[in-house]
Amino acid sequence: MKLFNFLLSRSHSGYTRLTKSTSCLQSPKMKWFCNLLGHYFCQTTTIAPFLLLPLILIYITVDSGETKVVSIILLTFIVIFFLGLLYQAQDMLLYHPGMPDNARIYVSSPPAIYPYDEVLIRTADGEDLHGFFLKQSEDLIKEAPTIIYFHGNAGNAGLPSALPLYQTCEVNILMLDYRGFGRSSGTPSESGLYIDGEAAVQYLHTRQDINKNKIVLFGHSLGGAVAVHLASCSQWSKGRIAAVIVENTFTNIPDTAINLFQTIFPFLRFLPHFCFKNKFESLSKVRDVHVPMLFIFGDKDEIVGANMSRMLYETAHNPRSAIVQIQGGTHNDTWCVSSAYQTAVYAFLTKVFHPESMKAGHTMPESSEERTSMSWDWQQQINNSAFA
Repeated sequence: MKLFNFLLSRSHSGYTRLTKSTSCLQSPKMKWFCNLLGHYFCQTTTIAPFLLLPLILIYITVDSGETKVVSIILLTFIVIFFLGLLYQAQDMLLYHPGMPDNARIYVSSPPAIYPYDEVLIRTADGEDLHGFFLKQSEDLIKEAPTIIYFHGNAGNAGLPSALPLYQTCEVNILMLDYRGFGRSSGTPSESGLYIDGEAAVQYLHTRQDINKNKIVLFGHSLGGAVAVHLASCSQWSKGRIAAVIVENTFTNIPDTAINLFQTIFPFLRFLPHFCFKNKFESLSKVRDVHVPMLFIFGDKDEIVGANMSRMLYETAHNPRSAIVQIQGGTHNDTWCVSSAYQTAVYAFLTKVFHPESMKAGHTMPESSEERTSMSWDWQQQINNSAFA
């Protein structure tokens, strides 16, 4: 047992090479995967000795001269066992509530200059979700749109990316942590995150100080999948959600896994979808979203890639949607590399809630990087505002 623990400990040279020797891994995807694998490697140290027991049994069986039938049975057992383990371990690979370090302990409160409420929301299945509700001044809060900000698969509700939206777009913002993130209770799962999203919407509908007809879902990366799911459930969302904004989000988890790991695990493209515990099938759901949508993506996104946002936009076939590309934006910093980000969000919200105030008659940007292939009214007006 001590030998196994040593081989899989942080002090072992194999772990050090895995997490620190990345000079040959120039690709951002490879570096990201290396760090992720190192994190996962450490998390499995307590159960790894038991995973090696079947291998020892096979070795003993073969060495003792037993028939190959027993070896085949044991090998089959190992394959099934490890496939089951990998299926269950997918949550560990997808959800990172502990990243960055101490994200489950330290949740930054909004700056004191902003009026906000610290909230605790009870879900339908009994979990408590922690978050902050940033509200505009008393003379603006009732008329301002209210955004529910769903963050990605790491970090917590203290992320700074929501603050520029509060300042520039004059919106109220509910920044919420999913179950298992930040100070929220529970363990994250796909179905659980959907329940959390519903609880957030229902909470806003209990507040008397906001306009319940101006609730907007905003999702970054994984949060975009939560937003798309909620908006696609038309019977539930009708009258509760006014618009959806997604940033650097993905089509689904299987496609994302292939995009990230196909050079390392080429067999992933042949796995049927039922092999993935978490699917987040936004591509098949987005066509059922009938409220206005804005797709924002950075052209340097090293995790999801730019094509997935385009695929979602094209699949939606939503006459009240627009797509905006932010030059130089990576997966996590698209919100801060260009003022076009906040300007596009502001223009979109203005188009949704105050269409009469949108300026008309502008031409599309001349730059091929900024211009999109769509030319109808929503797309043109929002691009004109963002890149003016």
